[in-house]
Amino acid sequence: MHKLHWGSELGQQDVVDIVKLAAETGVFTPDEIDCLREDSIECLGLAQTDGEKRDALAVLRDSSGALLGFVQIGKLPITENSWCLWWIAVAKEAQGKGVGTLLLDWSFKKAEFLSCSLGSAREFRMFIETSSKDTFAPARGLYTRSSFVETARIFNYYSTGDAKVIFVRESER
Repeated sequence: MHKLHWGSELGQQDVVDIVKLAAETGVFTPDEIDCLREDSIECLGLAQTDGEKRDALAVLRDSSGALLGFVQIGKLPITENSWCLWWIAVAKEAQGKGVGTLLLDWSFKKAEFLSCSLGSAREFRMFIETSSKDTFAPARGLYTRSSFVETARIFNYYSTGDAKVIFVRESER
């Protein structure tokens, strides 16, 4: 049995576990891992911030408490109703078992719920930005299978030969 935890259910140990899981996937750079740590701490309110809290972070654990995966989404500032999936990762031993799909589905439904709670009954969209490196090919496949459409590539964005690939999924409202 898997359990999804998010928001006030999460704490400092979750940040430690998230960072460890991300590092163990072997796809994130040390700078990305540092950024993930900072983003997770800020998202959970474990750091002082001046801005309005608009992000949601969730972790999926198995019945023994082992972390299977995590996801972080947020409303894009200065947009009417656009959201971004900032981070997603699945433990190596859980890859290919539906964990990524479950986390993506939760993310989209959570963005829809938050859109309504922010007073918008209109359509919304969720963006995902990722790398064109081969190590991210399984993630790009997951996004496509989950109804996200590749809409842009910015060549040499992250480094020479590594494009930023942008996916979007529109709400069905």
